[in-house]
Amino acid sequence: MTDQAAFSIFDGHNDALLRVWRAGPGGESAFVEGGGEGHLDLPRALAGGMRGGLFGVFVPRPPAEPAPPDMDRAAKELSPPVSHDWAAQVAEEQAAILERLERISGGRLRKALAPGDARAALDGDHLACVLHFEGAEPIAEDLSNLEAWHERGLRSIGLVWARRNAFAEGVPLRFPASPDIGPGLTSAGKELVRQCRRLGMLVDVSHLNYRGFLEVAKEYAGPVVATHSCAHAICPAARNLTDEQLRVIRDTGGIAGVSLNLPDLNPDGSESTVGALGLIARHLEHFAAVAGVGHVGIGSDFDGCPMPEQVPDAAALPRIAEALGERGWKEHDIRRVFRDNWVRVLDQTLSEG
Repeated sequence: MTDQAAFSIFDGHNDALLRVWRAGPGGESAFVEGGGEGHLDLPRALAGGMRGGLFGVFVPRPPAEPAPPDMDRAAKELSPPVSHDWAAQVAEEQAAILERLERISGGRLRKALAPGDARAALDGDHLACVLHFEGAEPIAEDLSNLEAWHERGLRSIGLVWARRNAFAEGVPLRFPASPDIGPGLTSAGKELVRQCRRLGMLVDVSHLNYRGFLEVAKEYAGPVVATHSCAHAICPAARNLTDEQLRVIRDTGGIAGVSLNLPDLNPDGSESTVGALGLIARHLEHFAAVAGVGHVGIGSDFDGCPMPEQVPDAAALPRIAEALGERGWKEHDIRRVFRDNWVRVLDQTLSEG
């Protein structure tokens, strides 16, 4: 695999905007110049062949609220909801960070808004960023601000994180557990899914419960994506995808991105890094065996979870491609997983808006 294009990567999910937001003054310059913090910045992305990705806006709880058991793998309850007003404020601040990064990067980072934008970056030398909401709380329940966010550059919405909101209900970060927890989409959630399809926006089912997942597939009537999940058959965490869900994603023409989150990779739900590259490959191979290699991608979750020591940051992403090659994967299939499948879904979805 000597062709650089084979290593061009579109990554289905990261939380870099959240990290920069939390860093405060100086965070944006450090991201562009390479500050060494976290898992992802512009120099490390470009060094690792990452030329595109979904940049998530995630809304943490307000600082005055007591800490819920967000990361408790034995938790039986969802984290508490956050208010729309708080979510709208945080989303505004994080979206503004992406816009400032675009301005100060000297053309090395650009928002992806239209069909072909991701492909141009993957064939070029800059980073294409798709603005994404991880949790739809910044969207008003009556959808009155959805089109304004679309005009602002929003092109992808994950309905939930591990909590409920006006549109849907997630699954707790529970292990072991089934994703068949809680009710389906609300009426507002169904309408949000339909409007996303009309506007040409991705709908992400990561963190969504089973009933909501099935209703998204029905209401969206287009390629459904799970930006950052793993195989429930290997690691039975509630937020991982069952084989049935993988087949539904395949049947919609969508894509499932394998996360590098250790507790979702390891069969015992632990944060062990032993054999992590082999585990990542096993999840990718399982996705490909069930859904077909044309419906598999990478969704790292950089800056949002513990990373394997073998892939500590974006610069190390080619190690996954090397591991797949050592396991007998063909170069054209590795290329599909690392970039072409995401490009296909993005081009199809954005062009239909």
